[in-house]
Amino acid sequence: MKTVYTDVMKRLQSEVPALNGIELNVGQLKRIEKGEALPITYPCALVGISIPECADITEKIQECKAVISATLVFDPFVIGETSSNAPETNRENALIPYDIISDVYKTLQGFETKNFNALSRIAQGVEEHEKLFVYKIDFNCEFEDITAESI
Repeated sequence: MKTVYTDVMKRLQSEVPALNGIELNVGQLKRIEKGEALPITYPCALVGISIPECADITEKIQECKAVISATLVFDPFVIGETSSNAPETNRENALIPYDIISDVYKTLQGFETKNFNALSRIAQGVEEHEKLFVYKIDFNCEFEDITAESI
């Protein structure tokens, strides 16, 4: 999983310069909800990896179906004047997070390396959060896990 995270992180870092930070998702949003101040610079991407399904290929090699999540976190004050009555310049500035969301999708859709096959978007949408604007994009992919071979 470390190689999957590293590949995704490097891809986002090189292709989406508007992101001020890319981190492994280790529950930072829950900590913010509890009032903890975290050194997150907005906008940022929290990358999560889950493996909901595995099947044996051999005793020590498995085919894994993974879900890679890019949780994009924005300062809620960035999304301001989105009303149709707002001046166009203000509205365009307020909707910049949607440009970043599009850039992340374009960057990761179809991205593959020797470590995993092409990412394919399976879901996306706003995540409820009391203090921040949070948007999550999920991609699926498959890879062979050979970790147990080294034992």
